[in-house]
Amino acid sequence: MSITTRAVQTYTGKEFGPVKAHGTLAPWQRCAIGSVNCVGEPRQAQMLCKAGVVYVNENEWASFSLIKPENMPGTIPLQSMNLCSSQ
Repeated sequence: MSITTRAVQTYTGKEFGPVKAHGTLAPWQRCAIGSVNCVGEPRQAQMLCKAGVVYVNENEWASFSLIKPENMPGTIPLQSMNLCSSQ
């Protein structure tokens, strides 16, 4: 589980065509990290937030803090928001 530390720009998913700005997540919104696409540019994470399913580009990942006690049971705990570091 993660939480935004400031307003975060969201984008359209790159698998749907050209990436365009789509909306903004408010500060302190919790988001579950769904999938991460580390191939090509921009790298994107798909997240499930209160606002719904959103896509966040890599340059915004540092705007999230991990909330380790709120991780889903059985998931592999992340050590940082550098989501492509193991790729």
